[in-house]
Amino acid sequence: MTSTRAKVEFIPWVALVLVMQAACAEQSSSPSAVAGVLDLRSWSFEADGAVQLTGDWGFCWDALLDPGDPSPEPGTCGTARVPGLWTEADAAPGRGTATYRLRILLPPERPPLSLRVGAPMTSHRLFINGRSVAGTGRVTRTPEGHLSQLRNRIHVLPDAGDEIRLLIQVANFDFRSGGLRRRWILGSHEEVRSWSAAFTLRDTTLATVNMLVGLFFLGFFVNRPKERAFLYFGLGGVALGLRAVPSSYSDLAQLVAPDMMLPMVLRLEYFANNFIVFAGISYFACKLPDDMPSRIVRFIQAGSITGMLGALLLPLSLAQIPLRLSWVLGAFVLVTAFFALVRAARRGEPNVRITLAAVPFLLAVVLWDSFRAEGGIVNSAALPDAMLLMALTETASLFPISILALVLTEAVVLMRAFSRSYDTIERLSEELVVSNEDLRETNRAVVRFVPVDFLRLLKKESIRDVARGDCLETEMNIMFCDIRSFTPLVESMTPEEAFRFVNSFTEWMEPPIHTHGGFINQYLGDCIMALFPNGNDTAVRAGIDMLAALEGFNRAERERQGSHESTRVGIGINAGPLMIGTIGGPERLEHGVIGDAVNTASRVESLTKQYHTNLLISGTTYDGLSDPSAYDIRQLDRVVLKGRSEPIRIYEVLDALSPEARSSRLATRALFTEARLAYAARSFDEAERLFRACFASDPEDLASKLYITRCERRAVEGTPPDWHGEALMMEK
Repeated sequence: MTSTRAKVEFIPWVALVLVMQAACAEQSSSPSAVAGVLDLRSWSFEADGAVQLTGDWGFCWDALLDPGDPSPEPGTCGTARVPGLWTEADAAPGRGTATYRLRILLPPERPPLSLRVGAPMTSHRLFINGRSVAGTGRVTRTPEGHLSQLRNRIHVLPDAGDEIRLLIQVANFDFRSGGLRRRWILGSHEEVRSWSAAFTLRDTTLATVNMLVGLFFLGFFVNRPKERAFLYFGLGGVALGLRAVPSSYSDLAQLVAPDMMLPMVLRLEYFANNFIVFAGISYFACKLPDDMPSRIVRFIQAGSITGMLGALLLPLSLAQIPLRLSWVLGAFVLVTAFFALVRAARRGEPNVRITLAAVPFLLAVVLWDSFRAEGGIVNSAALPDAMLLMALTETASLFPISILALVLTEAVVLMRAFSRSYDTIERLSEELVVSNEDLRETNRAVVRFVPVDFLRLLKKESIRDVARGDCLETEMNIMFCDIRSFTPLVESMTPEEAFRFVNSFTEWMEPPIHTHGGFINQYLGDCIMALFPNGNDTAVRAGIDMLAALEGFNRAERERQGSHESTRVGIGINAGPLMIGTIGGPERLEHGVIGDAVNTASRVESLTKQYHTNLLISGTTYDGLSDPSAYDIRQLDRVVLKGRSEPIRIYEVLDALSPEARSSRLATRALFTEARLAYAARSFDEAERLFRACFASDPEDLASKLYITRCERRAVEGTPPDWHGEALMMEK
C-alpha cells in the first residue's frame, strides 16, 4: 500500500513536468535555414505564428565583415549551426571573432515584423539590411577593449522588400566558446513580445516557486534548528531560485540586474551551481545519516566548496571548470542518494519511497538532455560539451522543470515527516505535563545558582535543556562592582562574620540590579558581575541606585556593630558585544560570559581607584544613553588600556555622589573640561593652572590633582608625536 501511495503522490509532479514542458516546447514544424538562407515564402505569420531562425547560417571565422565588404573568397567561409557554439563549425577555437549571416526570404503577405535577438556569446554588432542596430557589449578584434554583456533585444524590422539580410559580428574572449547559442525569433510585434513575456514568466515562476519553498523551510529551520535537513533543503531551494537570475535565457536576468556584465553573470551562475551541489549532498547526509557514505559526502562537499571558490577566484578563461565540476558532482549526488534511498527503503524507513522515485527520474532527465543537446551522440569525450550546450541553449530542456518537481516532491516528503512529528508531540503532550511540573520544581531550585535570565537568553526552558557549548552572541552592558580594601577588612573577621558581611552586602546590591532589568551573572568573592540586556540607561540607573543602597548598608552595619568604617565600592560599566554560554567539561559546567567588552568593563571598574571615584562608564555606554543630559556626567579622560592600541573614553557619573560633592563637581565641570582640552592640546602650563583652580574650588576632586601631577611630568618629559591627551595604563 505504501508503494501505491508513493506512485499516486508522484503523478502530479510528472504531470507538472509534462504540462510545463508542453507550454514551452519547440515548434517542430518551423523551417530551417540551409546554407545561410531561410525560405519563409510559404510561411504564414498569421496562421503559423512566429518562427525560430534555426539551421545552418553563413559563418566566417576570424573575420568581422561589414555589410559593404565584398563577398569572401570561396572556401574561406562556411556554415554554422544556430543555435550552437562555433566550436562545432570548422573546428574553430573557443575564443576569437566571427561573422554570421542569414538571408531570410519573406512571404508577400505578412504583418509588420519584429526580431527577438537572443544575445550572442559574448558581444555582438547587428546589421539589418545593411543598417546598424543596437548590439551588446563591445566587439573588438583582440581582447584589449573587449566588453562582454548578455542582453536579449527586440528590433522592429523595416517593411521594405521581400527579404531580410542579417549580418552579426560576434566576439568572445571571456567564455569557453562563442556563438549564437540562443534562439532568434521572427514574427509579428505581438507574437514576438508575447513569446518573450511567456518565456520570462516561465523562468520567473520557476525561480519564485523554488525560492519560496526554500524560504518556507528556512523558516522551519529557524523554529527547529536541530532539523539541519530543513536548513540545507531551504538553502538549496533559495539557491535554485537565485540561480535562475544569472542563468536565465529569457529577459529575467536583464530585468533584475540590467547593468550586470557577463563575467559577473557567469561567476554567480557557476557559484550557485556548486552551492546547490553542496546543499544537496548535505541535505541527503542529514536525511539519511546511516545510509550516505561519509567519505563520499565529505568528498563532494569539499569538491563543491572548491568549485565555489574557483567560480569566484579563477580567471574567467578558466571559470568554466567549476561549471563542469558542478555537473559531475551533481551526478555523483544523485547516484549516491539513489543507492542510499534504496537501502533506507529496504529497511522500512518512512518518507523515502517518493524521493526514491524522483531521483532516478531527475538523473534520467540530465542524461537525456545531454544526449539531445549533442544531437543524440553522447560519448565520454563529448559529454562535457553536451552539458555545456544544455546549460546554454534555449532548447525545451526538462532539467529546470524537473528540478522544480524534485523540490516540490521533497517538500511534500518533509511536510509529511514534520506532520508525523507534530502528531507524536501531541500524543506525548499529556505525559509531558507531569514531567514539566517536576521540571519547574527543579528550575526553582536551580535558578538560585543559575540565573533564569541566562536561560532566557539562551532560549532554554529549563536547566536540563542546557548543553555544553550552548552560546549566544549579543550586545549588552556589563557591570563590575567591587568592594574597596576588602582583604584587610575581612582579615579582622572570623569566617562566619566574613560570609555574613558579604551576604548582607549582596542582599543590598541585588534589588537595584533586578529593578532595572539586569541580572547577576557571577559573584567573584567581593565583586559582583551583572549584565543588562535592556539598554544602557538601565545599567547606569542601577549603578546610581546601588550607590544609594550602599549608604543604607553602611547605616545598617553601624547600627548592628555600634561602630563600622564605611564600606566603599567602585562600579565600572561598559557596553559591547559578548558571548554568553556554557563552559566546562563533560562532568562540570558553568555559565559564563566572554568577550573584549567584558574585559573592558572590568578594567573600567579598576580605574575608579586611580581616579578616586565610585562610578565610571565607558564611551560606548555613554554613547548609547537615550538622553545623556538627563544625567550629571563629566568626561574624565581618554585611556589606552594595557594590551590595547586604541584609547577609550571614560566618564564619571556625578549623580552617584553625595549632594555636597555633586554640587562641587557640577560647579567646576566646565572648568575641568576646559583644562582637559588644554592638556590634550599640549598646553600643559595652562592646563595645570585650570586644574589647580578646579582643585582649589573642590579639594575632594582628586581627579584634578591627578591631572596636576601629569601636567608637571609632561612639561618636563614631553610627549610622543602621536600623543593626543590619552593616558597609557600600565596595569590591568
